Amino acid sequence: MKTEEPEQSYRICRDCQISKPLTSEFFQKKHCSRNGKHYFYNRCKACHNPIDRNIHYKRSYGITYEDKLNLIQQQGGVCYICKSPFKSPKLSHVDHDHRTGKVRAIVCVDCNRTLGVVEGVDLTVFTNYIKEKGGLPKDERLRG
Repeated sequence: MKTEEPEQSYRICRDCQISKPLTSEFFQKKHCSRNGKHYFYNRCKACHNPIDRNIHYKRSYGITYEDKLNLIQQQGGVCYICKSPFKSPKLSHVDHDHRTGKVRAIVCVDCNRTLGVVEGVDLTVFTNYIKEKGGLPKDERLRG
């Protein structure tokens, strides 16, 4: 009697687009649930690995990791929007136009998240609402 081995699961890496076995050999574990099921990152170890981070930056933004570090230095080590200092380059994000792919600046986690929500939204509607309800001084305006 022949026993069948369980079918191997595969995942396509988000960066390199190569299908690899969904095991800890190829993908880094994210966490383990209470029932013992393992969850893995969407990037394979090769793309997730800091040595190969240039692949990620080149594919995603058209720049190298060194280019990102240079941009951080040109910005004085602070977020381009809120001017808060970066504690680490890992805690900074490359802001880019999703339509054109053009890199705009390096921003902090909070500003990047906010940009993701407000990009393409007419912010004057919100500014007027806050002014009307007494949240901002009348002469305060959003900078564009």
